[in-house]
Amino acid sequence: MSDGIWAGLSGSSGALVRLDVVANNLANVNTPGYKEDTIAFSSYLKKESQLVVDSEGRYKIQMRDRAYPSPGEQKTQFGQGHLKKTGNPLHMALIGDGMFVIDTPQGELYTRNGSFTMNSEGFLVTMNGHPVMGENGKIKLGEGEIIIDEKGGIFRRTSRMDEEKVSQLKLVEFPDKSRLMKMGNSCFASSDDKVQPEPAQPKVYQGNLELSNVNPVTSMIDLIKINRSHAVIQKAISTFKELDSKVIGTGK
Repeated sequence: MSDGIWAGLSGSSGALVRLDVVANNLANVNTPGYKEDTIAFSSYLKKESQLVVDSEGRYKIQMRDRAYPSPGEQKTQFGQGHLKKTGNPLHMALIGDGMFVIDTPQGELYTRNGSFTMNSEGFLVTMNGHPVMGENGKIKLGEGEIIIDEKGGIFRRTSRMDEEKVSQLKLVEFPDKSRLMKMGNSCFASSDDKVQPEPAQPKVYQGNLELSNVNPVTSMIDLIKINRSHAVIQKAISTFKELDSKVIGTGK
C-alpha cells in the first residue's frame, strides 16, 4: 500500500470518529441538561516491515516507521447551558456548579436535567420514573402548590398563609469533572468509586430548564467541514489507487 493511500485511510478513519461525536451532539441539542462532547487526536509510530528492491535489483526486507492515528480521550464540556422558562412548577434549572442526585437501579446518578414530575405516589421523579433525592432521602410532595426557592428548599403551600417545608434538594458537585462518565439520559456516574461528590450550592430556578450547551450553528459548520474533508480524502485515495495500478502495470 502506498504512503498516499495509507495517509488517506488514516485521515478517513479519524473523520468518521469526529463525525460520530459531532452528530451525537447535534442529536441532543434539544435535550435538557445535555453536555457537549469533544475529541482530540494523537498519533503513534509503529515499526513495520516492507519489501523493497535495492540498487542491484535484489529484494530485501526493510523496517520503517508508520504513523497510526489514535483517537484521544473524549471529553465532556460542562459549560452552562441557557435557561428556558417552561412555567412547570416541577421543572428546575441550576445556575453554577452542581447536579441533582437521582436514585436508579445502577445506584445514585447525577444530572443537570431538571425535567421532573410527580408519580402516582406523590414522589418527585425524573421522566423515567427515578426518584429525585433530597438531603433526607426521596422527596414526597403531597398535595398543594409547590414552591422551590433558589437554595433548593421545597415547600408545599396549602393556603395563602400556610406553607410547609417538604424537603431540601440534595445538590452535589465533582471538583474533578474528568472523573464523570456519561450514563445516558443526561445522567453521569463517577468512574472511580473512591471519588465522592461534595455538597454544592448552585442557584435553583423553578419553572425553568437548562438547555443543552451545544451550539447548533457551530456544530453544523463542523459537520459540513468534516463531510467535505472526508469527501476530499476519498477522492485522494481513489487517485492514489489509480496511480498504483498504472505503476504496477508498467512494471516501474
